[in-house]
Amino acid sequence: MKRAAEGGDGYGWPSKRGGKGGSSGSSDKGLPKTRYAFKVLLTDGLVVGLLGTRGSVKDEIQNATGAKLVFSNRGDYFPGSHYRVLGIYADDTSCICRTFDWILPKIAELGVEESKNPPKDGPELLGKEPGEYVFRFCVTKRMSSHIIGTGGLNIKQIRSDTGAKVFIDNETHMNHRLCRVIGTPEQILPCLEQANDYVQQDCEEQDYLSGFAGIVNFGEAAARGWAPAPESREPWAAGGGEGREGREGRGVLVPPPKSRSNNEEVGEVTLGTVQEEVDSLCEVLGSFPPGTVQLQYSVSCGLPPDKVGLLIGKAGEFVKYVEEATGTTIDVESGDTAQADTPRAMTIVGQLLNVYTAHAMMLMKLRTTEAREQEEAERKKIQESEDPAVLKARIEELQAQLASVSSQIGMLT
Repeated sequence: MKRAAEGGDGYGWPSKRGGKGGSSGSSDKGLPKTRYAFKVLLTDGLVVGLLGTRGSVKDEIQNATGAKLVFSNRGDYFPGSHYRVLGIYADDTSCICRTFDWILPKIAELGVEESKNPPKDGPELLGKEPGEYVFRFCVTKRMSSHIIGTGGLNIKQIRSDTGAKVFIDNETHMNHRLCRVIGTPEQILPCLEQANDYVQQDCEEQDYLSGFAGIVNFGEAAARGWAPAPESREPWAAGGGEGREGREGRGVLVPPPKSRSNNEEVGEVTLGTVQEEVDSLCEVLGSFPPGTVQLQYSVSCGLPPDKVGLLIGKAGEFVKYVEEATGTTIDVESGDTAQADTPRAMTIVGQLLNVYTAHAMMLMKLRTTEAREQEEAERKKIQESEDPAVLKARIEELQAQLASVSSQIGMLT
């Protein structure tokens, strides 16, 4: 990570950051001019707890950590949500991490209250497993790529190292994406430390101020007409990306399924059907700027909870097969019997075409599973209709109805 500032004051924002894609006028006024920044997303209840009476808790945190805290204005939320933004500013990344030590207990405290008095729309700070909590923050699109890493390597390593689950939303608001870390406090803290390291990889970029550190009040920024800087193509150049010749009409070659024991079927998801799903995408990719198809992307969708077991396969075998075939990383959110009807989130990370190929394979498996179940249900219905006992009961019912009608006719005559 770069530490020295070019043209700066040693610790403030370097002068080279202000130019492209925004100026100091497009940033919030009065923000601390520190080397590093991190943006946490908070419920209104968390904001109250972290501010304290007349800002007493905020002052205590600042004195203890050496960081500066800036909360978004009341009623100014991260786009598409009801979460206030907390900007954490410091000249040392360890100060930001020490601030996490103060935020996590507040989340746990309010999480306990949620468990005792569940909100109408469901808990916001509790994970699905006992003792799990949810920590939210936001990063730029480029920062999310750092966290994900090539082929999902970084995010997979974070999960392996810490045990925490990391989810990055697909939807982008003002060049930012909402991130969630779910786990116990002991898992979340080291996870945030690693995420913070990836966030600060951008601290010397030209748009770090105008595109990230300088925006806490997203509503005000939107009213000012804020727009993200055009992304530099320099990072892509080193990749030697493919043009139309390298992608058009070719798709991703998916090897045939490995042989399975116990007559387990996975062959219904064939290369031909998956290819149909991505053919149009191949044509679109030809118009992408060079190298962009090699960047890491993340796609999420909801899965019917009652189909997840069949879709994943025994011990996750089908997911492993798709990951190996496409070079992607697939994460399916763990279930919770208390919320059996809630869709389970599936996140796929990898290069764009590979991600959509994996997505198509998973959905094709889901479709064939649902079609098989429907076919079985119809077959059972037909079998029941042809069952002699069922037919006999129906005949007796009809005979009784006929006898009733006949007696009524006899009375009339």
